[in-house]
Amino acid sequence: MKKALYLLVQIVLIKFLILFCFTAKSEINEYCEENSKIFAGKYNIKYPKSIYIEVINSNKWFTRLLRSIYSESGRIDKKYKKYQKARIIVNFDSDIKCIFKGRVRIHGGGNDHIDSATLSSSIRVILEDGHIGHKYNFALIIARTDTIGGRDASEEIFASSLFEEIGYLSPLHFNLKVRINSEIDRDYIFVEIPTLEMAKDQGRNNGVFLAGNKNNFSDKENLGSYPNTLILNRVKTPYSISKRNKNVLLYSLDKLNYINLNSHGIGNGEDCCKEDKTPEDEILKNLYKERNYNLNINNYIGEDSVEKSSIFNLLLNIINAHHGLSAEDRVYFYDPMFDTIEPVYNDADSNILKKEKLEFSRIFEIEKKYITKLRNKIASINLSEFRLKLLSKRLDIKPKELDEIFQNIKNNLNLIEESSSLYSYSPIYAKNYFKNHIDKSIPFYLAFEGENNIFEICDIKLEKCETEKLEDVVFYKLIKDKFINIKGYDNKVLYVRNSKNAYINNTKPISKSIKKFQSIKLNENFSLYFNNSKKNIFIDKEEKK
Repeated sequence: MKKALYLLVQIVLIKFLILFCFTAKSEINEYCEENSKIFAGKYNIKYPKSIYIEVINSNKWFTRLLRSIYSESGRIDKKYKKYQKARIIVNFDSDIKCIFKGRVRIHGGGNDHIDSATLSSSIRVILEDGHIGHKYNFALIIARTDTIGGRDASEEIFASSLFEEIGYLSPLHFNLKVRINSEIDRDYIFVEIPTLEMAKDQGRNNGVFLAGNKNNFSDKENLGSYPNTLILNRVKTPYSISKRNKNVLLYSLDKLNYINLNSHGIGNGEDCCKEDKTPEDEILKNLYKERNYNLNINNYIGEDSVEKSSIFNLLLNIINAHHGLSAEDRVYFYDPMFDTIEPVYNDADSNILKKEKLEFSRIFEIEKKYITKLRNKIASINLSEFRLKLLSKRLDIKPKELDEIFQNIKNNLNLIEESSSLYSYSPIYAKNYFKNHIDKSIPFYLAFEGENNIFEICDIKLEKCETEKLEDVVFYKLIKDKFINIKGYDNKVLYVRNSKNAYINNTKPISKSIKKFQSIKLNENFSLYFNNSKKNIFIDKEEKK
């Protein structure tokens, strides 16, 4: 009763303040007005020093924020994470100011992303009529303090920059000040959201970003007592592929869900690892029981991806970024042309700037083969240039301190070389995994297939299955939101794999790589790939047609 009364009082006070002290403006100026020439062509001014958010319907905004603060589970319910229209003022140096139309929503899995004292929160932002350095989709994450979870700004900026320097897809991070419907400046981190534009900007082909289904962790009704053992994946960027090629989305999920099912499938959701090994191999057994184990990726991906995945995992370990190893926090990029999956930097929560030694390592034996390659990559980094990149993101680390940090990183890599490796247990429960799961009350349905929008939807034991042709809007919702309600089903539906038989028998996804095609080499730099009869291809090298 007291909590509800306190909530009511805060809402009334906020309404009073909004009415008499602040009115969110809705007029929209031209894109940067006289400064628009700066944004034509290559983006060559510094990152914004501040962003001011004016939510148009501030009454609704604060109501959602307060209800999120007092969530009993500590999780922010998805119903409070709905976009609202906003006026977004972006301030650069030299008094350059841009005003955009946009949409914003509350961001973060838990209410540790909200400062109840100032009613500030982490937020997601989509610009509708412009960009910030060609970034239009981003998060503003509240910086961590003694009382607010948020994220450690310095650690995130350093780690994301390091992964980019090594050659991984890594969203832009930088420090700035933010105001949200107030005159109070707070420290925030700008974090780019993965998009097709980000992938192409970093030299990748058209592809798809995927992530663990963490956004459903507040759904206790469906996840029960074993949420970590039910993690599959969802497509973050479903519209980065044209509708006529949307089967690619199914292929990407099939490939990554196969990895998850085999990682979960070393056990039954509660206990694992029936093979008796040495005491060192108890590490993974204990992690599994704690619901804190990592994906064993490299046994289940193509050779082209093993090196990149291994070095990525090694790098997370040596900067003490174990949060980034958890299945629900992983982000991947799928390249449909070469049928490859590569890891993407995401919220690793590193702990390296204090120059602490290696806390512990979670490395499989196959990953240790790439320690020398990672050591060489780290040694090749020009620290003076790297420091300038950090400075541009408003992270100032003095040269001597930066030398010490990198020396500690190298020392941690040496410690991993000497440490025990995780044993690759057989995934004996992976065949028909959910039927083998310890929790016999898992309520959701499983969806398979999906080509031409035709799905097979079954109960958890696969005893009753129905064929359904879904509308496009439901198709995209199923692969994007993971657990969804579909008319005619009394529980939510989860997409699993592109073939029910492949799921039952735990067979590898069929490779869709262009490398499986036949090819004709036209010159040193150009080859033609094809998957039909060679006799139908005519090449005129003289006329070049």
